[in-house]
Amino acid sequence: MAPDELHARREALGYTGEQLAAALDVTMRTIRKWESGSSPVPYAIDNKLAALEGATQAAIAALVATLETRPPTRRSITIVQEGAIPQAGITPPPGAGARWWRAIALAAARQTGATIAHRHGGGAGLPLTRA
Repeated sequence: MAPDELHARREALGYTGEQLAAALDVTMRTIRKWESGSSPVPYAIDNKLAALEGATQAAIAALVATLETRPPTRRSITIVQEGAIPQAGITPPPGAGARWWRAIALAAARQTGATIAHRHGGGAGLPLTRA
């Protein structure tokens, strides 16, 4: 895998370098080396990224399914910065953080026409919280 592909896939997942390092059980230094091209990305990393991408796609599908149970005028996602796991029953993949939640919210909103709002501590809409 080319360094630019790793970087693009990490960003598409909504992961920081630190989060991806934690998810892949490597150091941040290793991620930097892979993304800079100073060390080759091991073949097994492609499979691990594919698993993270699959979990992300499943989360998007679950969020879309939840939103589609609502009338189009009431489809909204509220990203909450504190609280419990979201009502949509989404389990984040390893290492996922606030950027990951925002990435799945954006993907689901694009598919359903939902609106997105950010709140500190709750509010209307489907709450998404940091893991």
